Amino acid sequence: MDCPTLRLAVYLLPICLVGCGGDALQEISPKDGQFKVKMPKDYKVDSKKFNTDSVLITYAYAAANRGYFLDYHDDKNILEDESFAQKQKRLENSRDVTVRDAQGKLTSSTAIKLNELHPGLDYTFTNSKNHHIRGRSYLVKNRLFNMRVFGDEKFINSSEANEFLNSFQYVP
Repeated sequence: MDCPTLRLAVYLLPICLVGCGGDALQEISPKDGQFKVKMPKDYKVDSKKFNTDSVLITYAYAAANRGYFLDYHDDKNILEDESFAQKQKRLENSRDVTVRDAQGKLTSSTAIKLNELHPGLDYTFTNSKNHHIRGRSYLVKNRLFNMRVFGDEKFINSSEANEFLNSFQYVP
């Protein structure tokens, strides 16, 4: 799956409106997003149409040296009855395209599950500008959720980054 979701979000970092203040996280639960997550309060929301019939919704917060991103889109090519292994492979392909397009180098990747039911990946990579990115992706039915934190190596492994990444919940 050539998924522009992650690529777009990786490239949105430099153009995102810079947030002010600290990274105090608050829970958000957009009514059409089917998720809950903790984001810094000054996050921005954007939507972009791609592939003629898909819309990428992005929630983003960027400060001078770090950022938090969550995006999602529905992919009608993903069938609900695909096997877990097929869905996991889609996530791996999407991750690989993202890392390649960022001229990055994958430094770690682990298969995970959301609620012991939905396939996911937890991964880190550095891009061509030596920025550190830590991401988690989940595939729920035909919706791909991508979360990322950007910053130095210390930040992407910090309690703040973990709080954001661990706060994601799917809300059917």
